[in-house]
Amino acid sequence: VIPKTVQVAPDSVTWELNATTGGEEPEAVQLDIDTYIDRFGILHVGTTVPVGTVLTATATSTYQPAGDTPETATATLTVIEPV
Repeated sequence: VIPKTVQVAPDSVTWELNATTGGEEPEAVQLDIDTYIDRFGILHVGTTVPVGTVLTATATSTYQPAGDTPETATATLTVIEPV
């Protein structure tokens, strides 16, 4: 998943990926090693991640051509049944 506000070139951002159960009182979900965002900004979700899990991915730029302030973008996604 690549937020539309950030153009991704290989290794141009760092990613933070969090997961919760969602709902009114969300609890943290432990992600397995098969759930990650690769160097091209593609989200890979492991088969053990439960349906309904809410994933929040935050991209922070590592290169700032216009100054010292990094650009950030966040996407929130919900895991659904495979189609």
